[in-house]
Amino acid sequence: MSAKSLRLTSLSGVLLLGLLAGLGILACSSSATGSIIQPDAFPPLSLWISNPGHGPPDHVAPPGFENGAERYRYHGSHAPTHGRWKLEWDIEAEADPFLHATFTLTNLLASAQSFTLNSVLPIDPQILGGSLTGGSFSGTLLDAGGGGATLESSPGGSPPPMYMARIDGTDYQALADAPQSFTANPLSTTAFGPFEFGVPIPSQLGPDVLTDIEIETNFRLSGNDQTVLVATFVVVPEPATLALLSLGGLGLVVARRRRVR
Repeated sequence: MSAKSLRLTSLSGVLLLGLLAGLGILACSSSATGSIIQPDAFPPLSLWISNPGHGPPDHVAPPGFENGAERYRYHGSHAPTHGRWKLEWDIEAEADPFLHATFTLTNLLASAQSFTLNSVLPIDPQILGGSLTGGSFSGTLLDAGGGGATLESSPGGSPPPMYMARIDGTDYQALADAPQSFTANPLSTTAFGPFEFGVPIPSQLGPDVLTDIEIETNFRLSGNDQTVLVATFVVVPEPATLALLSLGGLGLVVARRRRVR
């Protein structure tokens, strides 16, 4: 057998052993943390819209549809009869879990109003053995009233961040801490963000996930104006992610050996 054939045979053996090792890691991960989440029913996403000073929150269970394997999309709007505001949403959710929400909120009053939006996605089965997490928050502000627009942190002695990611109902990671303020000139728009954590998303070590993940946004919007908010929260089981990184590292080693030859 030639030297070139020996090198090819050796390289094939390395690739095969690496692939088998990677599959072994994935198998161990599946037995330790449960299989990658495959819900038996459509995930019951909950959406809460609070308008402080104007009664209890509005609760919406948005209807949606399957948008690919284990990916779901919720699209709709809510305009209460009191006529103070209107909310539109376009939310993608995955069983990994993953939440990507786009909210368009219009203040229908001439005066500024405060809002809190909560999106809650239940998790089943649980993610055990730790996780990797990441998230982001960004948006645009539109002046529709002609006098300039302002989007800012909610008022108060200890104002909350504009973005809060929660795991199992417990605060996990804040973005855009108060005070924050963004402005748009008359009849124009301005963009802000992104604020991020766990970049590249997801890469921040996180806890187990037993019940749900949640995104909360808090803000105050000037009268007769509109904002579009984009909020993302991603959680994956840590061992499975490490297995993928291991396979990626094997590819780099093989590529390096080819360059050396």
